[in-house]
Amino acid sequence: ILEAKNENFISNKPGHSVRAIQDSLFAAHNISPKLLLETASIEIEKKVTIACNAVMICPLNYIEQQALAAVIDAAAAVKNKGQQNYTDASWTAFITAYNHAEAGRNSTDMAQLSKLRTDLANAQKALKEVKLENGNTVVVNDVLYKVTNAAKKTVTAVSGTNKNGSTSITIQSTVVVNKETCTVTEIDADAFKNYKKLKKVTIGSNVTKVGKAAFSGCKNLKNIKVQSKVLKTFGKKALKGTSAKLTVKIQKKMSSAKLRNKLIKQIKKAGNKKVKVK
Repeated sequence: ILEAKNENFISNKPGHSVRAIQDSLFAAHNISPKLLLETASIEIEKKVTIACNAVMICPLNYIEQQALAAVIDAAAAVKNKGQQNYTDASWTAFITAYNHAEAGRNSTDMAQLSKLRTDLANAQKALKEVKLENGNTVVVNDVLYKVTNAAKKTVTAVSGTNKNGSTSITIQSTVVVNKETCTVTEIDADAFKNYKKLKKVTIGSNVTKVGKAAFSGCKNLKNIKVQSKVLKTFGKKALKGTSAKLTVKIQKKMSSAKLRNKLIKQIKKAGNKKVKVK
């Protein structure tokens, strides 16, 4: 306080608790700085102090409150834009920290104010954007899909998730992985091997390949509907051990007649000699 004895002061009006502390400090050190302004508002005191290059005395918890308010304001700009492309986990942590900070912004506990400020700043810094990467997976209607080419946003149906219960399976045309819409282009080898209760399969419109032994051992599989017009490969033994009453219905108009004829031949050589292709 002695270093400021010759400075101009902006002060609280008499009766304020901070003014009482200020007056006792002045008296204890026998100083009488010039008071440019007396006000009942700490906010006005602060603004005038800055404008006049003067000095003021304020409680430390007020400083912490102001620091927390600044962090809340910065976080509010992010919050108001919504989750956008942030991961669910990082966004939830951020919103939790934000709500706690808002609830405690008027606290007089310096330790609490400091913690709220630090927690919110850290949570905002830790916000993580979703990124599509090779190997990312998602389950849709009992089918597990895996990203095979993140750049092209393509995925493969790699397996089912209900081997002992699935009676009908649909391979989607597209699935959403990490908030990105991806094209389902393949059914992996052995993907649904030995699904004993499986009776019906629908293959989505973007699938270009059915892997080897994809449906082998599905003894009750009687119906496969192919919605894809670009299916080029039907893997060896993909239908081995399937029902003798199996019918595979493919598109009448595919990308070319040559492709359709080639596909029919592949299906008939896929392990079920009695399969019917329509």
